[in-house]
Amino acid sequence: MALSSPSPILPFANFVANRNPSKINRSSNALSMVVRSSYSDDSALLLKAAKYTVDSFVENGMVIGLGSGRASGFAIQYLGRQIRSGAIKHITGVPTSVDSASEAAKAGVPLDQYRDSFKIDLAFDDADVMEEESLAAVIGRQKMQGGESIIEEKVNTLVKSALQTILKTAGKLVLIVTAKQYQGAVDGSIPVLIESVNWLETAEEIDDLFLGDAEVWRRSSVGYAGPLGGDFPIVTKEGHNVLDVIFTSPIQNLAEVADSLDQLAGVVEHGVISRIPSRVSFDRYRNSLPSQDLIFSPQIQASENQKMAAVGGPDPLFGLRNNFYLGAYQGAINTSEIPNLSPDDAVERDCLVHRSYIALGSYQLVISEIDSSAATPLQAVKLLALYLSSPDNKETVISSLHEWLADPAVGSNPILRLIAGTIFMHEQDYNEALKHTHAGGTMELHALNVQIFLKMHRSDYAEKQLRVMQGLDEDHPLTQLANAWLNLAVGGSKIQEAYLIFQDFSERYAMTSLVLNGKAVCCMHKGEFDEAETLLLEALNRDAKDPETLANLVVCSLHLGKSSSRYLSQLKLSHPNHTLVVRASAAEEGFDRAAQTVA
Repeated sequence: MALSSPSPILPFANFVANRNPSKINRSSNALSMVVRSSYSDDSALLLKAAKYTVDSFVENGMVIGLGSGRASGFAIQYLGRQIRSGAIKHITGVPTSVDSASEAAKAGVPLDQYRDSFKIDLAFDDADVMEEESLAAVIGRQKMQGGESIIEEKVNTLVKSALQTILKTAGKLVLIVTAKQYQGAVDGSIPVLIESVNWLETAEEIDDLFLGDAEVWRRSSVGYAGPLGGDFPIVTKEGHNVLDVIFTSPIQNLAEVADSLDQLAGVVEHGVISRIPSRVSFDRYRNSLPSQDLIFSPQIQASENQKMAAVGGPDPLFGLRNNFYLGAYQGAINTSEIPNLSPDDAVERDCLVHRSYIALGSYQLVISEIDSSAATPLQAVKLLALYLSSPDNKETVISSLHEWLADPAVGSNPILRLIAGTIFMHEQDYNEALKHTHAGGTMELHALNVQIFLKMHRSDYAEKQLRVMQGLDEDHPLTQLANAWLNLAVGGSKIQEAYLIFQDFSERYAMTSLVLNGKAVCCMHKGEFDEAETLLLEALNRDAKDPETLANLVVCSLHLGKSSSRYLSQLKLSHPNHTLVVRASAAEEGFDRAAQTVA
């Protein structure tokens, strides 16, 4: 018989494993972790630094100089969200570049052009590199992408009356850098803005100034064009050229370099910020920072236990944890060899690795590797593997689970409660699941609560859990995933919002089946079944046995008027107890019974 068109399978995240047939959905991917080349771990960390900068230094009624660059862009976006939510009011943003003006306009930050009468209360900006000893920084370096020069707007579009004046005169200056950009001896280049008249004479003076320790190149507007900038050099709106002073050895003193450049007649401005910043926001903690009045942004590990990683150093499990969250299970396993872990971190690492093996269906490996002497969290993970490996283990596992949960010594362990919630959710005993998960305590527990409430068709309670997660860490991938799940469950105009979340994942992180299924489900809800099929076939190429991909291909094929029998047969063979298989079998049996009555 032909299966009637069922609904797409909601792409829930899989905290433990999605191989259990009674679970409707499976999950994937990880946070900002092993991401595409355009986004690295630094991006996720800079996002935290940017958020910390806004939360720590922005106050109601401020006039704020808005810098440009990745971190400043993140800060502007977050500032816009805070303004829209009403958390921050009466802000005036003063952009320092066309790029920051565009970013602020999209984020909804009120803007005004810089005027001499302005009192800038706070300015933040990206620094390309910062000198440890003096905290002097370099901005405006030439960026390279695909072999073509991308000119940093800090130097190309502004003169010192805007950018440099804002950075030099702001009441507070916050520079955002990565730990890698904080250096003892700065190497690389310094951009210099010069008058285009007699530019070659000025370039020669700069070359003489550094006595062969640097090369001086004029920037071209059309990519590589040699030291003289070719026929089409960069010319700013004010008619200036841009030189790159490329040092052949590390710069020993940025402040002295800045002073020397300031004395040359043809120099309009340069990229050295020698003012000591009020604050430096780092993407992670640095033990070597000077003992000045600096506040360093925490690399907040998505609020697990609500701890700031900046207090104890960089979070060594950051990438591993997020690989697991977003379904990059093999990636999580491959990157699990992390040296010098604390005992607690080592246990968490082992839990994540074994949970990844469970998600890949390697139950026996987990059962054999975790012995009776292992810590409680690992014992809980072993229980899950036993539960999923065979229906014959169900009664024993649930009995042991009840016994452990009743033990005051271990019953409150977050991993044990997470495993309990997952198993009881598989059993469709949602009240029992919530009994152990409702108190939260970790982002995974809150996200699991969202899943449970959605399975109970209580989107109102799911929304309350989402608000809790957003309060802890709005940018955490589990928060974003939970937001997408809720939007899909609510439907209507929220479908597009869910799609944008999955689209953002696809642009920022390594692609996984979860992201592809998420986008495909959104497309199906919007009636875009051809696009959904393309996404699902890509997911199938990544994992030919993924149950949610197969189930969604069945749904999509039916809506396209195509045969779904091959996908349904694959699903029956690999996951005979999957929800869609059970429903299809029940429908077939009902049809056969009805047919017999009229035969």
